[in-house]
Amino acid sequence: CHAKSKMIGSMAADVTVNVVSNIIYDCMDKEWKGSPDKRKEITERVESCEIFGFNERLRRRAYAKSPILGRLEDLNLSSGLVYVAHVPPGHGKTTACRAFLRASERMPKGIAFCPSRVEPPYARAMLLLLGLDTENPPDGWLTCLLDGLNRDGEQSYLLLDDFMSTGPNASDESLIMGIKAAIRGTTITGIVLTQNIKSADYMLTLNGWAGIVPLIPFEDRLQIRTDATQNRTDPKMDWETDMYTPSIEWSEKALKLAAKVDPRHKKMEEGIRDSLIHNFLKSLPKDQRKVVNPLDVFDMLANDQHLPPHSDDFHIDTNFSQSTANFTTDGGCGGCHVM
Repeated sequence: CHAKSKMIGSMAADVTVNVVSNIIYDCMDKEWKGSPDKRKEITERVESCEIFGFNERLRRRAYAKSPILGRLEDLNLSSGLVYVAHVPPGHGKTTACRAFLRASERMPKGIAFCPSRVEPPYARAMLLLLGLDTENPPDGWLTCLLDGLNRDGEQSYLLLDDFMSTGPNASDESLIMGIKAAIRGTTITGIVLTQNIKSADYMLTLNGWAGIVPLIPFEDRLQIRTDATQNRTDPKMDWETDMYTPSIEWSEKALKLAAKVDPRHKKMEEGIRDSLIHNFLKSLPKDQRKVVNPLDVFDMLANDQHLPPHSDDFHIDTNFSQSTANFTTDGGCGGCHVM
């Protein structure tokens, strides 16, 4: 009886999600029908380059150049495309969103959505952060949002953090396809970050690598597509090989900086700590070295000091400040957050 009631509850939840999704997506790309005051508010928030939902405890005066931040800063991203990146846990997705918009040398125009809850439909979290009714959202809510970005002829960015994180689903597919269609021919660049590799793969199948593309250099993307055409197959990303090349992996310098501000390891003598990290990285095979992140380094240092490993329940911010003075603690886990 309990199992049956759980199944009925799950089916009811699915129906509710589908109903909400249909309402949200049916009205997102129409003409704005909300109040003039609300449109003005959304436009002003967009023009101020707001980072919606960002956890202020992750704010830093400066940031170590994490792999994904380096990729965002170094690539020449085209307007009118949606870029997708699989970013594993521990590689600093969320703080990279803020660092890219607020702390990078380019200081680009754009907004980011960093919802704390990412169950589908993702658009519901966007509506909540915009202060709009999720049960009866105004027509044209996405149009209004994008109109605020597509102004003055200047390239702008829409970043969606932790998108489709629970796996491929129809509601989030509708959103990314809607965004893809809406920004085509505009000055807007879409950037979608997900920790779910199945979702990343799935999103790239939606448009044949035309409007939705992987976050890799154009030359690499062209080569993968050319190889696929010659082999009469669909293009497919090998995320470890194609994404996490030496240019995207955590550098030794950034990993040392990460350990320097970690509450449990910053008191170690710096020379000893740096030497341990250097020798640890040198000992790894190339394929393992590519995907090393601060969590791996922290566990190695903990083992050397006979400390318990970092708990999976801890959240560790992996875009660390340049100075230990900028690191703030919060309770037992030292204010660390991995997003």
